[in-house]
Amino acid sequence: VGGWQVAGGQLQLQVRTERREVHGHWTLEGVSAVNGHLDAELPPGLQITGVSVAGAAVSAEQSADHLRIPLGACASTGCTVALEWTLSANGWPAEGEGFWLAQGSVWLEARRVMPRLG
Repeated sequence: VGGWQVAGGQLQLQVRTERREVHGHWTLEGVSAVNGHLDAELPPGLQITGVSVAGAAVSAEQSADHLRIPLGACASTGCTVALEWTLSANGWPAEGEGFWLAQGSVWLEARRVMPRLG
């Protein structure tokens, strides 16, 4: 058993291939954490544009590849956490391991387009 739990959630991604951008919205349900905050690792190019806990906007700490979200009073009982972000993929290679755009198709890897909890 880790220091945090998530009961479920919903992820929505909007891919703008012409701009090489991904916009994400992730709602997490039943988030609890022993230490009072939820941490996430961020892929290169991802910028958090909004965070809310229990429906109220909160200030999350974002440094290069790390995000820390304060959960407040619901940390022990379970919070609803919503994250919004924009990811610029302009620096990604068009071929090889980083390949993600092709004529008429998109290939996304979760590790490249969304935060990884933990």
